[in-house]
Amino acid sequence: MVARGAGPAPTPAQTAGPFYPNDAQKSSDRDADLVRLRGRDEDAAGSIIHVTGRVLRLDGAPIANARVEIWQANAAGIYNHPRDGHDPNFQGYGAVATDRAGRYSFRTIKPAAYGSAFFRRTPHIHFRIAAAGRPPLVTQMYFAGDPLNPQDGILHSVKGAEERARLIVPFRESPQIEPGSQTGHFNIVLEG
Repeated sequence: MVARGAGPAPTPAQTAGPFYPNDAQKSSDRDADLVRLRGRDEDAAGSIIHVTGRVLRLDGAPIANARVEIWQANAAGIYNHPRDGHDPNFQGYGAVATDRAGRYSFRTIKPAAYGSAFFRRTPHIHFRIAAAGRPPLVTQMYFAGDPLNPQDGILHSVKGAEERARLIVPFRESPQIEPGSQTGHFNIVLEG
């Protein structure tokens, strides 16, 4: 265990969930822009967001060439599976490599909540990070202020408010990046 104050705390691991897309469910377009598919004339439905961040070591140093994957539900709360409600203009999955400063960036839409009265998930985005010499990390990013956060069982499976806070990201209006969009910054700290 790393002593507090030695560097940033590790990002808590979370479940990949039942919805990690297999190769058949991933679009052939697997880049950082989940809003616009190659060959399509329309954007995905929903509010555009930009998710940026850095992948870091426990000592705060950046990790270059880490593979960052995301997958998520669309604006109707449906994952990219061949069933009713799927948005044919939404990529649903993306992957990038971090740059020399450990930076990554995705353009996507804010996912909707989904589930039933018995098990409702707050909006979230799944992440999988793989870097040389370290075990892969699967985690989830949540949206600050969402009214479903307090009742989400998977978010609250992370023990401790300080630990959970590392997964909850505030978003702000970002007209300088794209009119009508919002941006959030999610740093990911890997152990090992």
